Amino acid sequence: MSRGSFWRAATGGLLLALAGAASGQTSEQVYRSALDAARAGDYPVAIAGFEQAKAAGLTHSRLFYNLAVSHYQLGNLHAARQAFLRASRDPDLAALSHYNLGLLARARGERSRTLYHFSLARDYAQTEELRRLAAEALAAVPARQPLLEWELAGATTVALRFMTPSSLCDSAAEPVSIVSGGTPIIRCR
Repeated sequence: MSRGSFWRAATGGLLLALAGAASGQTSEQVYRSALDAARAGDYPVAIAGFEQAKAAGLTHSRLFYNLAVSHYQLGNLHAARQAFLRASRDPDLAALSHYNLGLLARARGERSRTLYHFSLARDYAQTEELRRLAAEALAAVPARQPLLEWELAGATTVALRFMTPSSLCDSAAEPVSIVSGGTPIIRCR
């Protein structure tokens, strides 16, 4: 979040909190005001309102889904991911949340998470349109290329091993952990 959008969110949240307290708004009313702000494209104010509603005890999945969308719109991808994960616990929002998590994973280059979330979106989809979109997204994920794995054993030993997809999870192999950008991709035991 840029410094400017942080201050807009903080100021908007303060104004929303003062307005909510002055009018005696319930957490649901604060949520509705935040939803209106999100619909108007005022995402910093929306986030502040969703956070205020959450702090007041509102925990329904729609709050987390809309919080995720608002964070996504501001480029706060980590916060968006966390809120989409929370929203995905609701069966009614699971498919849509996992589809969005798949988009986030694809944007970060996380192939296995991309496949995982798009697969869940396809499997949980309650509409043909979302099922089709998830299937198309899955089909667009590039095939895995042979990998080079650097294993750090202890602090000083480095070993290089060429791996192809068929040898990744050989039952006779040692445990394998391939990491890309600090994120585990594959773990075989």
